[in-house]
Amino acid sequence: MQKFSHTVYIECPPQQAFDFLLDLRNDTKWWRQLHFTEKTSLGDVGEGTTYHQVSGVLFVSIHSDVVVSDVNPPFWFRLTNQSPQLNYKVKYEIEPIDQGCNVTMIAQIEANGLLDRLLPLTVKVTKRQLANNFKNLKSILEDSATLDPVSAPV
Repeated sequence: MQKFSHTVYIECPPQQAFDFLLDLRNDTKWWRQLHFTEKTSLGDVGEGTTYHQVSGVLFVSIHSDVVVSDVNPPFWFRLTNQSPQLNYKVKYEIEPIDQGCNVTMIAQIEANGLLDRLLPLTVKVTKRQLANNFKNLKSILEDSATLDPVSAPV
């Protein structure tokens, strides 16, 4: 199992960052390697919410069933997934700072099959993609912080 993390400062209210990240349907707006997300459970987004996601790492298509497994608004939440190709546990931490917040993603991944044999490359590529994706997240949330609530992305 490999563990890594990434942090970015975002000038937006912590609750806004938390709400945006907790609804994984927003992932396709900022996570470039994610092709599809569907909420598969009924009710409001929160602990126990489930999603189906399709993404890509290297040249492998990954189908994941993701569960929001633990929530402490607006400070952190955890996700777990089940996938034949790549399993992970993720914790997002939102730390209020000045006029915004630090958003940190802590991930533990376990690769299977071909991705396991290519694990050093998989981790290297994933870390590079993560840095770029967090730049996208920062841009979206900072741009939406200046919009009125009707115009802000959900």
